[in-house]
Amino acid sequence: MSSGKESILSIDSQSRPDETRLTDGVMRSVLDNGLTVLLKENHTSPVTALLVSIKAGYFNEHDSVSGIAHVIEHMIFKGTPSRPEDEQFAREIRELGGTLNAATYYEETFYYVVVPSRNGDAAFTVQADALQNALFDPIELKKEIEVIVQESRQKRDSPMAILNESLYELAFDVHRIRRWRIGHPESLRELSRDDLARFVRATYRPGNMVISIVGDIQTDETLDLVRRTWGGMPRGAVDREISPAEPLRNDFRYHRIRGDQKQRLLLFHLPAPSILHPDAPALLVLSSILSDGRSARLHRRLKEELQIANSVWASYETFEQMGLFKIGAECIGDDPLLVERALWQELRRIRNEPVSESELRRVKTRVESSQLYSQEEVYGMARTLATYELLGDYRLADVYGERLHAVTADDVQRVANRYLHLSGAALLEYLPTTSGAPERRSEELLQALETSGAAEPTPVADDARSSSTGADGQSAAVAVHQTRNETDDADTSQARVQNTMREPELRPGEAVASSSTGRSPSHWAAARTEARQISLANGATLVFKQRRDLPIVSVQALFQGGKVLETPDTCGLTGLMLRTCVKGTRYLSAEEIANRIEALGSGIGFSPGPDYFGYGFKIRRVNLAEAFPLFAEVLSYPSFPPQEVEREKQAVFGEIRRQQDSMMSLAYEQFASAYFGAHPYGLPTIGIEEAVAAQTAGALREWHARLVSPMNLVASVVGDLEEDEAVELFSSLFPEYRGDPRPVVAPPFEGPALPSERATSRHKKQTAAALGFTGAELGSDDRYALDVLDEIASAMGGRFFRAVRGENALAYSVSSVHRSRRDAGNFITYTSTSPENEHVARDILLAECSRLAREPVTGQELDSAKATLVGDHLIGTQTFGAQASELAYFALNGLPLDEAERYLERIQAVTAEDVMEVAARHLTPDRYWLGVVRGESRG
Repeated sequence: MSSGKESILSIDSQSRPDETRLTDGVMRSVLDNGLTVLLKENHTSPVTALLVSIKAGYFNEHDSVSGIAHVIEHMIFKGTPSRPEDEQFAREIRELGGTLNAATYYEETFYYVVVPSRNGDAAFTVQADALQNALFDPIELKKEIEVIVQESRQKRDSPMAILNESLYELAFDVHRIRRWRIGHPESLRELSRDDLARFVRATYRPGNMVISIVGDIQTDETLDLVRRTWGGMPRGAVDREISPAEPLRNDFRYHRIRGDQKQRLLLFHLPAPSILHPDAPALLVLSSILSDGRSARLHRRLKEELQIANSVWASYETFEQMGLFKIGAECIGDDPLLVERALWQELRRIRNEPVSESELRRVKTRVESSQLYSQEEVYGMARTLATYELLGDYRLADVYGERLHAVTADDVQRVANRYLHLSGAALLEYLPTTSGAPERRSEELLQALETSGAAEPTPVADDARSSSTGADGQSAAVAVHQTRNETDDADTSQARVQNTMREPELRPGEAVASSSTGRSPSHWAAARTEARQISLANGATLVFKQRRDLPIVSVQALFQGGKVLETPDTCGLTGLMLRTCVKGTRYLSAEEIANRIEALGSGIGFSPGPDYFGYGFKIRRVNLAEAFPLFAEVLSYPSFPPQEVEREKQAVFGEIRRQQDSMMSLAYEQFASAYFGAHPYGLPTIGIEEAVAAQTAGALREWHARLVSPMNLVASVVGDLEEDEAVELFSSLFPEYRGDPRPVVAPPFEGPALPSERATSRHKKQTAAALGFTGAELGSDDRYALDVLDEIASAMGGRFFRAVRGENALAYSVSSVHRSRRDAGNFITYTSTSPENEHVARDILLAECSRLAREPVTGQELDSAKATLVGDHLIGTQTFGAQASELAYFALNGLPLDEAERYLERIQAVTAEDVMEVAARHLTPDRYWLGVVRGESRG
């Protein structure tokens, strides 16, 4: 296929006057050695992202050194002549309050630092040293390869990773995407320092790199810094090996694999063109029409109407040589054939019938909104600019949006007819070992798909649905409008598990479950601003903060109660209620709600937290007046139609099964059960399947009437509007409320159960263990020192990380979290190791805990931890939604709106003696609780 490069690159950028363009204000410069530099000033937050991207990844590796690009990414930060100490780079960046990370993908490896802007110059100097002067010490290489082996095993315990990579192995014969990209243990262990050096000499050349810096900078000064730190790098010759091209073929391929999992997954691959092909924009629109949001075709047909899938998605991912058009689903019934036939019937329909203008408008509005939202964080902007520059021109970031806007219904039908064919397609099924689905030959399955239009699919029987497995029912997890799906697919070397995250932001159109590993939002202070708390006449509390930098408004509504009020018989009731609120109101059907809110480029999200729950949305300012009445209707007047309640039960069942397939999530659930015992905090986060199945529409109405009241509401609005507008919006809520005015009172947590262990076994390659202690509740003075201790212990290069991963190479994932709630706290460590190393890793962690209680931490460790916490709050609250959720959380818990500043002041006062004292009180090696998922595989 033609690359289409000339057609796309020759299109002039002609933006609509109401757009905010990512590429406006970008300065592009090419140094004498060929290095391309992109600079963009953004003074909204005092944060800067520094990204270096190399056009080299897994596709550029010869089979004999498969996985080497990822190994190099790990080794870049393992020492230089001027910084020879292990994890010195991570430590120095933490001392600057920044985050250091890197990732490898098929055609690109990138390294980035996000840091408070006042430390940007120093951070960039550290980053430049690592990338230009890495030692690749042979001894460190051997240790780090063992870490990567653990990472590979961890990925092989992920059903989605197995599904994707096994599909590529089935679909491709020649192209390098067919390989397990992270490499196999045997070949990884054969890599030498000379191998790494050769690959670096061939690809880590200025002409093959892009530096992208976005944030609170002065472009002229920053460009001078780049010249000083990178200008002396030799130009060199780039020898970027390209993968052999995949020959065209016409056969249909099918394979089924089984494993120890709960989900029943399937995934189609259809050959598609490259990123710069003229058909690419229409294919992106096609994938969005199929699966982006609740109003998308596949979601409406397979999940809502037929009720045969818990989640269904389409995605178009593009590369330099080719593209991947993938269509997948998580089935409700045991046999995936019914879903496969229904999928193919929908693809046939979109080939034969033009899409409607309303569908096109919805998709284009969502694309435009997504492009606007991407400008809230400096790292995202830097990443996007670098990616498109490597493709030929950073301005493609905006040109692509314009090409998407120009796509017509005829374009969509044309590309559907050109690419949606079984000829050349591949299908992989990944089923539980216990599945009773009948075996089929490839020819038999092909015939069934080709005749799928002959008879309408029918829903599976009720008994099949009730015992089925599932995912979360949301297509948002699939990247549709991006050329890379980094969340699921990028392999990170220095990725620190985000155990310091705030309670999750409500994101438009997503159902976001509260993280079992997250800190409270007070650790992520919003940038210093004037926020006001207002008592409304209807009894609600409103927090308002104005932002004018982007035409965006984020709305959050939080209520006390929820999961903390549930029992084993009602576990999952709050989540089911939240899901079903968007499935019908007094005036609107589920379809009308989805169509209207998504046509505005948004969606209503929700979050069932541990002791609160919430609704929210983010919208372009121009659409707020139309979106808010929809939000108010869903919030105040859900009708809970019985048939919709039953549909949403399937989504909850699917989410429960997906969580059971996550080793980390399951380990944390086991820990919570051991620690909290019979208290609701010890119940499963998503719910208990039997309890959810027993709920009725009447029970949901009663739960909603009890908890969703103006007196129990704390709302926040952050964005581009006036205070009186925000007050008017929320004053209109609950005009007819006649409920119980008494406050919601949660059962107190009286203290943990006796130290105990909750364990389960799975046929997996790793053992996941969550080992924890009693922590500090939200109002305890110990909280500040324990948070500092957490940074000292688990951050990249921290005590736990260094002891378990750095020195002994026993694990890829090593982390800890200190989590504070109103009347409970936990300090939890997490490791994922080979089964035979479970007890060794645990003994090392406990020895480190004992050492922390006996010896004061160093001044350097203390200063680094404090700087990291300060940097985290600047980096973590760039978005409108993050600030809105934090402010609502403060008000909900009776904290002042400047709690973030107060918190950071207390952090600065923590001493080494404070840290040692709280370690002695809390991290007691003879008193801990354990949740463990033991792998049984030694392979």
